[in-house]
Amino acid sequence: VDVMDDRRNTPLHLISRRNEEKQIENVLAIIDLLCDYGHAHPDCVNDQNETPIQGVLMPSVTSHLREKSQVTRLKCLCARLIQEQKLMVNESQFPLSLRDFIRIH
Repeated sequence: VDVMDDRRNTPLHLISRRNEEKQIENVLAIIDLLCDYGHAHPDCVNDQNETPIQGVLMPSVTSHLREKSQVTRLKCLCARLIQEQKLMVNESQFPLSLRDFIRIH
C-alpha cells in the first residue's frame, strides 16, 4: 500500500489529487480502504517532501485525510523526528525494513 512511483508518490498521494467532484464518493472510499485496511501512512512524503494532504485539490478530501491523519502511530512520530532532525541511520543500527520505514516519513 505504501509502494512508491519514481517520484516517491504512494497510492494515497495519487488518489488525493483526483479533482473530479462526480467521483468524490469513490475517492473517499479508496482513501478509507488504503488507510483502514491497507494501513497506508497519510504522513508518507514524496520526493518534494509533501504528504498526500498537501496535494489535495478538493476540500472534502482534505478534511477526510485530516481525519485519517489524527491517529498517528508512535512509530510514525519517531520516524518523522529522525527525518526532521536529520539523524544518521546506518546499517549497523537499524534493519533494512526500519530504515525504509524511516525514509518514507
